[in-house]
Amino acid sequence: DPAIEAVKGYSVYESGLEHDVFIKRSPLWEEDIFPEELRGNNVTYGKVWPHTEVAFPNFLNGITKDWWITNIVYHHKTLPFDGLWIDMNEPSNFGTNEDKPFYCDGKSKCWSLKCPTSPYDDPPYNP
Repeated sequence: DPAIEAVKGYSVYESGLEHDVFIKRSPLWEEDIFPEELRGNNVTYGKVWPHTEVAFPNFLNGITKDWWITNIVYHHKTLPFDGLWIDMNEPSNFGTNEDKPFYCDGKSKCWSLKCPTSPYDDPPYNP
């Protein structure tokens, strides 16, 4: 999945922060919904695979494309492969707008991404 595990010390995540390739956090969102160690980066975090917080690369930014290619080439040199299956290639997120998403374990502060709802996201008719 293109979502990058947001763990300090993970070189791909650290490189993404350094190159400013992740989708930005909306100024309307309270940053304190994110775990303390992820605050201050102005990044939109979510939950998909892996089962930790992730950052979403902004593929509409040309710099991100170059950064992605560099990381894929490096990974291929480390572990040769014949192809890639990029599943969930859109910025999907588990538990959006839920108060207690399924991934909450009760051991740590639980949060979910909060997004505005729109009648255009789920129209009352079927085409």
